[in-house]
Amino acid sequence: MTSCESNSSIMVEVDGIQFTTVVSERVLPIPEAKRGIFTPVQLGIRITNNTETSFHFSSNFYSMFPELIAPDGQVMQTGIHCERLNKPLESDFFLAMPGKALTFCCNAFLFWI
Repeated sequence: MTSCESNSSIMVEVDGIQFTTVVSERVLPIPEAKRGIFTPVQLGIRITNNTETSFHFSSNFYSMFPELIAPDGQVMQTGIHCERLNKPLESDFFLAMPGKALTFCCNAFLFWI
């Protein structure tokens, strides 16, 4: 779990748990469609527990798939590459206490395949 700066966010709340996206920039430059050209971006999620019950959340990003919207409003095809082959460990889960928030961040790259 690391700290990340948020210049853009979208929030949704489900059953008292608030999920907020954390993105380094609201508008991300699309890299040139050439091998080895990429745009770095910091992605994250802030989870706020607005309930009176504690919940565990996974800090692993391999289960998250961001949705990127092109300037013309079209949803772009995305994915996350992960080299993790083993099951999550107990230490991969963090406890969100009532009234508290957790933020998970990762460094990512936009690039063409």
